[in-house]
Amino acid sequence: MEQDFVKAHEHPSKNRYPDRLPYVEFMPCLKPIEKEDCYINASFIDGYKHHRAYIATQAPLQSTVGDMWRMMWEVKSNVMVLLCAFAEDGHEACHPFWPNNEGDTAWYGRVTVTLQSEILMGNFVSRTLLLEGDQVVGQEGEGRVVTQFHMTDWPEHSQPVSTASVLELLDVVTNAQMNSGTRPITVLCNDGVGRTGTFICLHSQLERLKTEGVVDFFQAVKSARIHRAGLVQNAEQYAYCHEVLADFVNGYDNYANFKELV
Repeated sequence: MEQDFVKAHEHPSKNRYPDRLPYVEFMPCLKPIEKEDCYINASFIDGYKHHRAYIATQAPLQSTVGDMWRMMWEVKSNVMVLLCAFAEDGHEACHPFWPNNEGDTAWYGRVTVTLQSEILMGNFVSRTLLLEGDQVVGQEGEGRVVTQFHMTDWPEHSQPVSTASVLELLDVVTNAQMNSGTRPITVLCNDGVGRTGTFICLHSQLERLKTEGVVDFFQAVKSARIHRAGLVQNAEQYAYCHEVLADFVNGYDNYANFKELV
């Protein structure tokens, strides 16, 4: 199935990597605003049960922080998973895009973000962020809460040391999403491909396992790549999906009958 990529030369300041681009068909275009670009390096990904259950996107650059928050506002995404640190291997992987201190508020383009709380949960941090749009994108007095889960010990091209921490992250994201209905979960890493794709495929297949007692990571990755090229970047990340699933099954007696599937 052939898809049309966004052309890299059209938005050079808005792509972290020129070869990590969204397909036009699946990009969540920003709503037209005079003198502002509609482009964002992000892709809708289908989930186990729901169409467009996820948004896979690169971690923001300084030039795209406002766009990222406007996308979150426009698609009404209330859950965010960030899988990289601000700097990795001596290079920026993510430009900071929320205030440093609880109670602080900052403007990012057309959206203000207030850090309401920050809680360390083992190997990741949970943050509660209040979003408020300006008069162009929002309505006076309208605010929305986003729950962000931030894991920083997942290396770019390999895997976290602990499957338990990833399973815990998957669990809290699922619980948070239950309060958001069918709104998409926004998942970010430096390029929106490797770790992002691994998390999305894990999340969707664990939901399938819990419901049907079957999984198919090969088909899950293949289907996800129709929406964004390169999701689950290498064999190590693909193998890690199976490792996490096996540890999930082996850790729960209620799922003992699923062991033969993995």
